[in-house]
Amino acid sequence: AKGVTSETLGTGTFALTWNGFIGVWTVSAVTAGAPLFALFSLPFWVAGATLATEAVLPVIQETVLEIGVSKFELRETMGVFGDGKEVAGYTTDLDGVNMVTEMVVNGTPLKNLQLVEGALKHSFGGGLSEIELQWVQTEIRAFLEAVPQLDA
Repeated sequence: AKGVTSETLGTGTFALTWNGFIGVWTVSAVTAGAPLFALFSLPFWVAGATLATEAVLPVIQETVLEIGVSKFELRETMGVFGDGKEVAGYTTDLDGVNMVTEMVVNGTPLKNLQLVEGALKHSFGGGLSEIELQWVQTEIRAFLEAVPQLDA
């Protein structure tokens, strides 16, 4: 987990302010007898939920990647919100790790890593900086090159 940073704190503060304003606006519209007008706020609620998610996920999300000589496991959990995803397999099935651009937001590419297992690609590391992603990628590649490949 990235933890509480100035970025998550700023986004969280803005999300609280945004959702508070939309809440007051929606309640005012409903109590004024204009429930159809209150429906106009739905896209703003979606935007507020997205902002809140962007503030909370980096604080609670945890990713664990374990690669051994014979097996690997990738686990992603969401703290108190229950189980996340889990992938496991044989290390010899791993073809490498690639850094990919997941999306571009306001001209800034959001990157993550993809562990390549044949035709499958397992994404992780979305909350890391590009320098951190490069370091993780280098370490994984070095380990995979050092592991003796068994003939099938």
